[in-house]
Amino acid sequence: MTRTDAAVILIILVLAALFALLNNNSSGVLKDEKLRIVIRVGGEIVNTADLSENSDEINIQTPLGYNIIAIRPDGAAVIGSDCPSSDCIRTGTISRQGQIIICLPHRLTIRVEGGKQGDFGADAVSK
Repeated sequence: MTRTDAAVILIILVLAALFALLNNNSSGVLKDEKLRIVIRVGGEIVNTADLSENSDEINIQTPLGYNIIAIRPDGAAVIGSDCPSSDCIRTGTISRQGQIIICLPHRLTIRVEGGKQGDFGADAVSK
């Protein structure tokens, strides 16, 4: 092995280590940036909540029906609804920027917003 070969290998190892250090946050959002849940009915914001240490339940009542949303430090989920299909309940917990729960019969959307702009993190396929 020549000196040039050793230098190229060293540069590649240093770059790989830097890349690993910069991308070790699997959620895609910096820890000190706050994420929030934005709840809309018919496109209008009806409630917002920070994903923080506190747990909370939000009841959304509309002429079309009701939804109960649980806000926890690990994310938000619909835990109760009187919609016919209950797809919003089966969606599960959302916790990363850009994730969304939709209840079409009630025209309800719950979306995770905030965090690092334009960085949606790695999904299960890319991990």
